[in-house]
Amino acid sequence: MLRKIVFLFFMLLFCTGMSYTSAECKTLPTLGMYPFKNDGIITDGWDRSDMDAVDDYAYAALDDTGLFTLLSRTDLRQVVDEIALSNTGLVDPSTAVQTFRLKGAHYILAGNIMGVTARKSKTSLIGAGTDRYKVTANVSMRIINTETGEVIAAAIGSGTAKKTVSKAPLGIIRIGEAEVDKQQVLDALKLAVDNAAKGQNGIAQKLKRVNGIER
Repeated sequence: MLRKIVFLFFMLLFCTGMSYTSAECKTLPTLGMYPFKNDGIITDGWDRSDMDAVDDYAYAALDDTGLFTLLSRTDLRQVVDEIALSNTGLVDPSTAVQTFRLKGAHYILAGNIMGVTARKSKTSLIGAGTDRYKVTANVSMRIINTETGEVIAAAIGSGTAKKTVSKAPLGIIRIGEAEVDKQQVLDALKLAVDNAAKGQNGIAQKLKRVNGIER
């Protein structure tokens, strides 16, 4: 009930006194986004640029929901830089709430790569070894109210990418005992992020149910 009241309060705050032609509010709460944590991929060849790609997936997915106005990427980068300068590194999102609020964010998206697994089976094509992989990624995402620090919605998403590749030295990383195409891992992560943001039990659907606008 408290989560519903909090979300309705902000929606009412931005809609009050405004004229609009549809039942939906034209001005939406502003959402900031904290860089994803990586608790699931520990391997050579996976770096910050790959994590940036995951952040981009989340940014696009939340933008697609139509429930928020997202802080610009410039503002997001400034917030992260300010946090990094005042600490030894990126800190937990709960300690960054005030910084995001000063930038005008009413909510923060915080995400985490929970795990990435790969299963493979070997077949033979004209005497050449070919590995078939199925990569599965799991992520968690939560929306934090910058005024209260309360998590108003949270979801876990899963995504699986199937691909057949021949072993090659370029673009291959190790997940457990399997050697997989890095792009396949990114594809699985994108599917997982989309599922957590826009899936049947994702953040968008949960917020719509709370707000009473589920179709």
